[in-house]
Amino acid sequence: MPLCAPALKDAAAGIADPRRPLRVPLLGRPDWWALWYRALGRTERLAPDRFGTRLSAEHLDIAAAVAGHGVAIGSPILFRGELVSGRLVPAHDLVAGDGRTFWFAYPAARHASRKIAAFREWLCEQVARDRDAARSFIRGAVIVEP
Repeated sequence: MPLCAPALKDAAAGIADPRRPLRVPLLGRPDWWALWYRALGRTERLAPDRFGTRLSAEHLDIAAAVAGHGVAIGSPILFRGELVSGRLVPAHDLVAGDGRTFWFAYPAARHASRKIAAFREWLCEQVARDRDAARSFIRGAVIVEP
């Protein structure tokens, strides 16, 4: 989902049209933006000058967006705290993903470990809480093949 500082919401108003000039740069991986635009039905190649600073991780893109440096593509689940606090707002309502998931992996020989079972239970509770809290964002999510 495109996320930006509240002060940039108006500047990002034309974000749904990749041909329309934007007054703010896009932050984040170009392939994630391409996927988001495909979810909108847009297949135009994004011009390199549409992008701002390239950072090495999603949380850094989000930090740059909070600081007002552009519109980041980010997970409304992972960055729900920034949305709830008002540090970020959706620049567009579409949530898109490629269907990838996270996995909790551990050695099979440790399956019966009380520590692993306790951590797995805690992790599942946290994931369920965060997913439920972000349901309004992910309810209409569109999954697009990478």
